Amino acid sequence: MAVTDFPLGTSGQSFPFHISRVLTANTANLVQFVMPHACTVRYVDACARAITGTADATIMVEDDGTDILSSAITLVAGTNAEGTVSSASVAKDSVMTIDFLIGTATDVTDIDVQIYVTWE
Repeated sequence: MAVTDFPLGTSGQSFPFHISRVLTANTANLVQFVMPHACTVRYVDACARAITGTADATIMVEDDGTDILSSAITLVAGTNAEGTVSSASVAKDSVMTIDFLIGTATDVTDIDVQIYVTWE
């Protein structure tokens, strides 16, 4: 996992999510949570322990239905990946979601992934 350095005088908090399951189609809102306070999202990281199947697996993170990443994070087994946050300001009580995209509807992907959403 990428090491997150925050400037002196600030503190970062993370929501960690572990997802281990079989997906047979694109899955919107696989993870959903309400942001407890207004914040600025600094990082979205993913660590894929295992991904099997014939399709690429990617994730998107949304704030009230709007992507906060400039592009999806592509997951590769045994690697860490960090997304580029393009829309960082999140209002209190915003509904945050994580969507998984796995290619065509006939692909089956077995995933074991950790995702971290870090904010201050």
